[in-house]
Amino acid sequence: MKKYFFTLSSLLCSLSLAMHDQSTTQDQLNKQLLATCSIGLIEEARDLLQKGAQVNTQSPLNGYTPLHYALCAQSPQLVNMLLENGANINLRNTDNKSSLENALDLNQPELYATLDTYPNTLKDTINNPTEDTFLTAVHFGWSNIVEYLLKNNSIILPHEHVAQYIQYAKIRYNKTGHKEYQIIEENLLEYTLSHYESASAIKTNTQKLALQLKKLKRSIKNNAIKKRNSKARQSIH
Repeated sequence: MKKYFFTLSSLLCSLSLAMHDQSTTQDQLNKQLLATCSIGLIEEARDLLQKGAQVNTQSPLNGYTPLHYALCAQSPQLVNMLLENGANINLRNTDNKSSLENALDLNQPELYATLDTYPNTLKDTINNPTEDTFLTAVHFGWSNIVEYLLKNNSIILPHEHVAQYIQYAKIRYNKTGHKEYQIIEENLLEYTLSHYESASAIKTNTQKLALQLKKLKRSIKNNAIKKRNSKARQSIH
């Protein structure tokens, strides 16, 4: 019996330590994410989120979220990445300022537009997507939204529009250097291949088949004429 209680006690102790370690690890990941966002490190922040850091964690010192810090670092690409990973623009710091209000205070109209536009665009993407929704996503570099709209056939883009969007994504990439625009370009190229190249191939094959049928009919007709002429000559002789 003593051995049983000793074993049970050891297990409970181990479980308690494991839970403490897990809590400590989560806390460390969150702190690292806040620190990383404060200096605008995009890929490092993405990696921490994949490891389990919480995108809406808040600093115990000032209530800043990763999004607040990304604004201070003046990093549009980091802001976009956090938004696409579920960052909440309405969380407030200890000064009672949301990230949206912080963007105004920091005189960052482009980032304010990004924060202000994203929630409605995401809502439209799910409930009522239009080509305007798609254009907005391409403009801001929201590659996840672009991919969702294209792969779920939420909108149907005319071929000439696809070419224009590819060109626009290239222009935005050259202006900002943000790799999301390259991802958008790749998604559009895949869309072209799956929707228009296959359709073009079907059209070409149909045209080839029609031509072959026409040749076959002509050949049958010519053979029939030859046979008729041959019989006519035989009857004369």
